[in-house]
Formats: sequence, structure tokens, C-alpha cells
Amino acid sequence: MKKFQDAIATHYDWFVEYVKDVPEGQLLPYHENLGLSKEEYEEFTNYVVNMEVISSGTTDIEIRHKNDFIYFKAKGKLNELNSLRIDLKNNTVIFGDYTMKFSDSLKVTDEKNGLRTRWKGYIWKFEEPGNVTVENMKDLGNLKLKEYEFTVGRLEKNDKTYMRFKAREVEDGAKTVEFEIPISFK
Repeated sequence: MKKFQDAIATHYDWFVEYVKDVPEGQLLPYHENLGLSKEEYEEFTNYVVNMEVISSGTTDIEIRHKNDFIYFKAKGKLNELNSLRIDLKNNTVIFGDYTMKFSDSLKVTDEKNGLRTRWKGYIWKFEEPGNVTVENMKDLGNLKLKEYEFTVGRLEKNDKTYMRFKAREVEDGAKTVEFEIPISFK
């Protein structure tokens, strides 16, 4: 994975163009700019295809609805959800001082994904500054990066709600915040 990430950082402009021609949900064809031998790339893609999200436990989360907002009350590893609010009136998701705007709808039609089911959902995102990634930050000096993403959807195989909240903050090239909270519930 490290070799793959380093190669993408080195060939970032090429990589952006390369992935544009690959249909959504399909694996990238092998190319030497990916930084892996053909055998390593085959092993890597087999790992990606067979990756599955599994439960690491169960806990109670309180979900409240009041005045066009949905709030969460959680403990322990999930306490980041306590700073999250869904604004139903404005179709935004708020985390602390940051507002994630509606980004896109999702329709996963292949069961070959980490959730092992087809599903439909929606994504809200906040990026500051926009169009900057950790990989190309090295060219931009002492830039601060904040990325938040909230996804919610319905899983086809069991009719559960799937929710994922991701956050990443980078300062001076070092990650200062990084977490991902996936949750499914009936």
C-alpha cells in the first residue's frame, strides 16, 4: 500500500487522468506508474476485491430529531458523533464549525464491495481548501487541509441504514486528525 501511495503522489497528474477512463466500481488496469510489479498489483487488487467491513462491536447511539435537525448522542470511540448535526431544512451536515454540503447520490449496483451488498445513499462533503489532497500538499507549502465526509444509505440485503462519518485534517504535511466511523443499524 505504501509503494502504491508513494507512486500516486509521484505521478499525481498522470493518476488523475488515468482514473478518469475507468468506469465507477471497476479496478484500475495495471500500469508501471502505480509503483508495483504485476504480481504485487494482482495481490493488491485481490486484497481490495475481497475486503469486507465487519462489525467491531455494538453500542447504543441515541438519535434525536428536533426543529429540523437530527442530533446524535454516543460514547467512547463514537463520541465524535456528538458534534454532528444533520440540518434537514438546508440539506447540510454540520460538524463543529464546518458545514458539509450535499455532494452526490450513490447507487452501488455490484455486491463486490466492503459491505457485500448493493446499496443506495447520499454524500455530504466539506473540503478546505478545495481541490487539494495530501499527496499534492508538498508543493503548496505550509497549507492546512480539512476534509469531512458524511454518507448515509440503505443496504439492500438486510434493509439496514448505513452511515459513515470520515474526518481528516492535515497541517504542515502531518495528519492532526483522522478517523472514520462506519455504523449500520435497523
